[in-house]
Amino acid sequence: MALILGSVLPFGMMKDMKNTFLLFDYWQQATDRDVDSFMSLLLRTYFKKNFLPREAPCTMRYGIYPKNPFTEETFDTPKEYFKKAVFDKTKKTVVLAFYGHNYPNDFMPVVRAFCERLSQSLNVLPLAFSQNDDADQADLERMLKDEAYPVSAMINLMSFRLGAGPMGGDADGAVKILEGSTGEIIKKLRQIRLKFL
Repeated sequence: MALILGSVLPFGMMKDMKNTFLLFDYWQQATDRDVDSFMSLLLRTYFKKNFLPREAPCTMRYGIYPKNPFTEETFDTPKEYFKKAVFDKTKKTVVLAFYGHNYPNDFMPVVRAFCERLSQSLNVLPLAFSQNDDADQADLERMLKDEAYPVSAMINLMSFRLGAGPMGGDADGAVKILEGSTGEIIKKLRQIRLKFL
């Protein structure tokens, strides 16, 4: 809303509010282009360095979406992702869940390493998350239940349980989604866990 209001009324507090959110997005995404835009917006607007180029649109994307960790290209659906990535019907598919932004940690080197190793024997669907809470569970379910690309397992590289961040959330809802999508794997994991308890 601040971004919209700041665009409609680009002066005073509204402009500053819009810039604050843009700066936050640039900082969180933290690609080279976004950091350049962060500095350009800050220095041009608040330090009158008008010789600097105008900032580019932020590359930040919200929600859950397939993201190629090598090219950093994003897609709306698994189908769009697998049009460009190799999909072998004879192999199982594993989802790799990770944060799609670079701040506070740049997960991309780890995601690339996982993808390289796993893709030797599996199809890998890398799913980027802008946040890890229960607000996006319907999108997660839609991604995992694409019948053309059945998911056998999921690896979560994020800092918290799926569907629950540091402020809480609905981890049980995420487990139900996983049970519906990767039910056999969940049952086996629970059996293994019970053996060790």
